[in-house]
Amino acid sequence: MGALTRLEQRLVDSHALEGRLGEVFGWRLAAMLGGWALVPRRDDWHDAPSEKVALVPWSETHDAPTSDVVVVHLQKGREATRDGVWRAWSALTEGGRLILAGGNDLGIKTAVKRLTEELGQAPEVIATGGRGRAAAFIRNEQAPPAPPTPKTFESHGLRFATPPGVFSSGELDPGSALLLEHLSDVDPAESIFDPGCGCGVLALTALARWPTARAVLADVDARAVTAAQANSAAAGTTDRGRRLWGGAPGD
Repeated sequence: MGALTRLEQRLVDSHALEGRLGEVFGWRLAAMLGGWALVPRRDDWHDAPSEKVALVPWSETHDAPTSDVVVVHLQKGREATRDGVWRAWSALTEGGRLILAGGNDLGIKTAVKRLTEELGQAPEVIATGGRGRAAAFIRNEQAPPAPPTPKTFESHGLRFATPPGVFSSGELDPGSALLLEHLSDVDPAESIFDPGCGCGVLALTALARWPTARAVLADVDARAVTAAQANSAAAGTTDRGRRLWGGAPGD
């Protein structure tokens, strides 16, 4: 099991994690103290000791067990963090504590200030260290944090929805745009493998162009696989593709 960061160790030492514990975007605290972890990346599932932590599948809903404390690790993207906060808040009991933790380099001070304004309550800073901090908010009768809204974009006659945390959310990235520009230069294929598929823009566009082809779309991020599944259904290509959470068939 990976060693705790300095901030995580300070959290443990603060005794703020007592009770039924959950963790979003991380698993080391839940593995040490007992609890559940909600992580979208496949490598975290491989690394987390399943005999010590209950791993919760990532889905479009917040299907985490009811908890007294949930720690949310700050993400690079603002909307990805909002997604984690919404899921954590939904799992908390009345009076439970949501702890937002992260580094100064990721903007933890700004994130805490933003959540303070949204929830209308002053948090308690319960741990600092390792150039980061952790602040606790109490779940009360205040309206919960609003869930993020998936962003959409159109490309080559198809519409794609991208949830928070998925690469190039809400727009076609330049690399994919360049590849799609040259898709007509490629002979029609019968089978397609799209590793790191993201929301599925490459494989689904190819399936729309080549009606007899079949595809395998794979990604290590469950959020991307979920998006690819939904976009495949919207494009009418569900029966011509497989979506895999991992790097390759059999992973």
